Formats: sequence, structure tokens, C-alpha cells
Amino acid sequence: MLHLENFIGNRITNLNGAKPGKWRAMIRTEMDSAPAEMDDLRRKHPEAEFIFIVEGVLMYFYEKQVKSFLHHVANRFGGGELWFDVCGTIMSRHGVKPDSLRKHEAQIRSGISNGYVVEQWEPSLKLIEQANYMKFFRSRWGFFFGQILGRIPWLCYKFSSLLGYKITSK
Repeated sequence: MLHLENFIGNRITNLNGAKPGKWRAMIRTEMDSAPAEMDDLRRKHPEAEFIFIVEGVLMYFYEKQVKSFLHHVANRFGGGELWFDVCGTIMSRHGVKPDSLRKHEAQIRSGISNGYVVEQWEPSLKLIEQANYMKFFRSRWGFFFGQILGRIPWLCYKFSSLLGYKITSK
């Protein structure tokens, strides 16, 4: 497993009041070392097919960094799957934050509303599913969001979604 817990740990550190310059440097270091760790993982398990789950991480990176990460995974782990959550473009372009971040300085730096865009960035990633969070536990989202907007996937994707891809490269 890649040390994505380090990314999450750094995210928690930021949310608990660490100085932004320090956590940005720590995350940058982790992102820079990710390709070497991916190579090591592939060397240790050359015939394995992996499923990567990246939760609550990628939205804090710029689009260029997300593209780079996806490229590194796709080039090394053909036959596997990659699943990650994203904020939609309404959240990233307009500075809208989820409730959990409203009192924090963390910024949503990238957003994806259409899962097929990732296939254009990285052709070896083929969309399996783009899931609308509001279809799960409709009552949690309330009547308007859960029962009405939750039934309009393309609109919900502008706020957030879960993306799953098959990695077709070998």
C-alpha cells in the first residue's frame, strides 16, 4: 500500500492548526516520493492487480498534480482499479467548501464534474462508474437534496462524486 495515510495525516495536521507552509512542504515531499514507492510496490508484487482507494485527498492538490499522480498509477498498475472521490467544479471554482472545512483554511484546489475528463487526461484509465453521493442514504441529505436533486446525477456531480476506473495499461 502506498503511504496515503501520510497524506491524510498531513491533512489532519493542517486541520488541527499547523502552519500552512509546513504542511504544504510535507505534502509536496510525500507527493514527490510517491513514484518511487509505486515502483517498489510493483517490484515486490510484479503479477498482482491492485485496487487503489484514494479518499479525501486529491481535491487538495492542483489539477496538474492530480494528473501527474493518475499518470504514475496508470503507468505502473495495469489491470487494476483506481477509485477516488472528487469535489465537483462548483466547489473548486467558486470556493464552496463542505461543512467539515468551513472553519478551516484548507482549500479545494481541483474539481471534476465529468468522470470522462480523466480518460482524456490519461487514456489508459477507463471509467467504470461515476457515483452520486446523494443516492446513498437519501434521508441524510434531506428532502430537497436527497429526494429531488439526488435524482439528477449530472447536477450532483457538479458538487461531488465517487469515480472508479479500470487501469488498462500493462
